[in-house]
Amino acid sequence: MTALTAYAAIEQGIDSVNGLEARKTSDSITDDFTEISFTNSYSSAPVVMAQVDSEDGWNSFYAVTRDVTSINFELAGEEPAS
Repeated sequence: MTALTAYAAIEQGIDSVNGLEARKTSDSITDDFTEISFTNSYSSAPVVMAQVDSEDGWNSFYAVTRDVTSINFELAGEEPAS
C-alpha cells in the first residue's frame, strides 16, 4: 500500500516573515482542555495543528484542539476508543 502524504516542518519559535508560530507546551496536557495563548497577533483565527511529542504511560494519546480564536485556543489529549 502506498499513500501520498503532506507535511509541514516548522522550527520551534516565530517566523517573522511568514507569521508562523511553533511552540511546545509543558508536560502537563491531560484530557482536560487547557487554554493556550498565541505569541503572534492574528486578524482572524489561524489554523492550528497539534501533535503529541511524548507520552506518559502505556496508552496511545493524541492532541485535540477546539475554540480557536485570533488570540488563543484550547488543547487537550485524548486516548483512542478501545
